[in-house]
Amino acid sequence: MDHEGKHLRHQPADKSRGDNHAKLNALKVCLEEIGEDHRQLLDLVHNQGLTSDAAAEMLGIKAPACRQRLSRLQRALKTCAEKRLTASPA
Repeated sequence: MDHEGKHLRHQPADKSRGDNHAKLNALKVCLEEIGEDHRQLLDLVHNQGLTSDAAAEMLGIKAPACRQRLSRLQRALKTCAEKRLTASPA
């Protein structure tokens, strides 16, 4: 393969890294906008690896309510990040 072929082959990976960086930044901003109680729930489940039932017990809420909060949070964060990504210049 010539030098040009190698360069073209690496462009999608470079673009992918840039896309991932933009997605991560958008998600970070969205996470800053949610309440502390929501961040705590996400931390317990996603960072500390607790089940939703265990997180519910720690937070003093019922397990179905915990699962519903997680589902709503994930949807809200996805929507927020998507809006930020489409609003940012290409």
